[in-house]
Amino acid sequence: DGGGGDRGRGGDDGGSGGGASGKRPWWEEEEEASGKRQVTSWGQDDVGRSAVKRLQAACRARPPDVAAARAAAVDVGAAAASLRGNDSAAALQALAKLPGGAEEDSAEAALRAHLAEQSVAAGLDPCGVANALWALGRREAEDAAALLGLLERRLHELAGQCNPQDVANALWAFAKLRWTPRPATWGALAERLGAIALQLKAQELSIALWSIATLNLEVSPSLSTAMQSATLEGVWWFQAQSVANSLWALGRLASADVAPIEVRHDLVGALAEQAAIEKARFSPQGLANTFVGLVQLGASAEQVAPLAEAVWPDTLGSVDVGEIAWALGRVPSGGPGWPLLLRRASSLASAGELDWQALGRLDFALRALGGGGAGGGEGEGEGAGRPPAASSSSSSASRRPAAPGRGGFAERQARRVFEERARQAVEEVNASRGALHEGSEEVLLGCGAEGPTGADLPSGARVLLVDDPGGGRLAAALRERGLRISRWCRFARGPSGAGAAASPERRAGGQLFDAAVVRLPATKAALDLALAALAPLLAVGAPLWIYGARSEGALSAKAALREPAFVGARTAVTRGGFAVAKASRSGTSVDEFALSAHGERVRLEVEARKLKWLVYPGLFAGGTLDIMTKLLLEALPAPPAGARILDFCCGSGAIAAAMGLRAEDARLHLLDADAVALEAARANVPQAKKLFLSDAWASVPESTTYDWILSNPPVHLGLQCDFTVLTALLAGGPPRLRTGGALYLVAQTYVPVGLLAPEASSAWTDGRFTVWRLPPSATPRPTAGGSEG
Repeated sequence: DGGGGDRGRGGDDGGSGGGASGKRPWWEEEEEASGKRQVTSWGQDDVGRSAVKRLQAACRARPPDVAAARAAAVDVGAAAASLRGNDSAAALQALAKLPGGAEEDSAEAALRAHLAEQSVAAGLDPCGVANALWALGRREAEDAAALLGLLERRLHELAGQCNPQDVANALWAFAKLRWTPRPATWGALAERLGAIALQLKAQELSIALWSIATLNLEVSPSLSTAMQSATLEGVWWFQAQSVANSLWALGRLASADVAPIEVRHDLVGALAEQAAIEKARFSPQGLANTFVGLVQLGASAEQVAPLAEAVWPDTLGSVDVGEIAWALGRVPSGGPGWPLLLRRASSLASAGELDWQALGRLDFALRALGGGGAGGGEGEGEGAGRPPAASSSSSSASRRPAAPGRGGFAERQARRVFEERARQAVEEVNASRGALHEGSEEVLLGCGAEGPTGADLPSGARVLLVDDPGGGRLAAALRERGLRISRWCRFARGPSGAGAAASPERRAGGQLFDAAVVRLPATKAALDLALAALAPLLAVGAPLWIYGARSEGALSAKAALREPAFVGARTAVTRGGFAVAKASRSGTSVDEFALSAHGERVRLEVEARKLKWLVYPGLFAGGTLDIMTKLLLEALPAPPAGARILDFCCGSGAIAAAMGLRAEDARLHLLDADAVALEAARANVPQAKKLFLSDAWASVPESTTYDWILSNPPVHLGLQCDFTVLTALLAGGPPRLRTGGALYLVAQTYVPVGLLAPEASSAWTDGRFTVWRLPPSATPRPTAGGSEG
């Protein structure tokens, strides 16, 4: 969020190393020192333990003896099943330091399988758990969910015995794997962390903070006090990486949406002073994280100035440039580093190396520092100067971009380069979405007997395709096999949006489908709803396939194919970055699908009123008013009398409902591509004059014009980015505005709205979110078509 984005950057120095130092568990050392421990933990006559010892020795060598380590790895893998759990964890940790290869992969697979046995995991001590977790984190082994679950449970049991290194390594591993521990586990770890905070070394402290912030874990006041006190006491020992991690983490925790922490001013000052001392030693990423953290924590211009005076290396990458630019945009005058940073950013943009988030942050900085776009004027826009109360930013006060024309020649030149690169960047993102579907479809069609084209289906069998966005390739392949195709699309696609519906239709005569193929939806809730709708339409034994990209969550799809409706769920094929899940319809009867049975009635607080509200699974924000919609509503001026207002991408209708409460004479239109969302909106905004089930503007008559178009447009579909909706809104919205009308939209500041639409002005921004205002196109529509409501 803000400058740091949602990337969880920092902390990539490998944690505090698991058993990297070769130390035995601390209690073994204490027992040996006190005379209570008379034997080592290694049996020299044990082949497996001897192999582990050889592996560790080879990995500790400087440089590591890779050949000897790989030879030992073969022996370790062969003996894995006979090892103690702690020995297996130590071996796994040692292997994780190697670059990877056939020997390491084989041994690691054997060790993971051994540790995944409940009896083995239950015998691990704290160091063993931490070593195993560290190894999984180092390998980013996101496919080891079962083992991670066992290790987390054991960690919960042992939390009170963990030493500082154990806690830091466990948290680091969870953060690297994006594995959010259960509340009970985090509660136990947090209690232990608070008790031993003063014992943590500098690296352990910064890694623990970075991990907590990356996972968005809630920090209690007592833990916050303990961690800040420990950081303040040890800050003078912090090297550059620890300073960067700590500042980035504290800034993120201080601006959290839920339970933000209060960071001590003296700690911010001490970290800023240490950052100035270490400024020549920062990596590009560390420099960016330090800037962002200081600005989010409200550091003064004087505290940030030493960093702005640092030498700006040509090695700054896209993300680093964007985040430093965002931070400089929050500092008056930007500091002496701004011209050099702008030059580096222009060079990266010209080479096609700036990503869209960096471009959005650069646009924010340009506007803030005087290089604003055509519409970036100070005080411009009816909502100017009203900072929304909903803002959760704990950094400096909200700022509006500077007036246009104040930027010098370098800024104007850079803006032209950035605008061109922004258009390219979003086209690349949109193209990558298409490539994901093509790759998913390719794997599905190429998986032989495991897939629908090779399945044992008789000629004439009826197959239901669900949310297939392709150009008909899948359907054509199935027809070639003599199969008959039906479709159900929840989302409108293309000019007509034909076939889009909230639920599938049963075949004529009540006949059941012989198979179904589902393109993986964007969210788990949407997949569950689709499967609930499909189950009663499938014949007993009918196969069902779910296909998609691993980056979309395809490896988790089999978990949705649950009994009693489905049996035999498994991941049938994984190839490259794609996967296909498969199951069969069980013989158990299930209830007929009714969308209304899946709805939930809640109370939505809008305009200081609690409205009865209908939501369905998978709809954005559920039954709450998300922070971005809230900011948009609070930044808006009073609507024009009798205005026709379009809620574009309406979801369940919150924006339209708010407008209806503000102006009873408003004529409300709602548009969404999601048929389920539109059903909810129909119930929630009964006074709406029109509802469009439409892929962007496809179903809206060109003659229909608006006084206002309002939107919180999606730029993410599940785990993937997608700009098709935003670009359609920016291109098609202004031509549909009446004279004097306006399009208002809200987006994260790192979304490059101002570069994609240079005529846009910022109605309000706090550096984290921006409410944009676009005027009518050069030839606005007259007030026409008023009779249609």
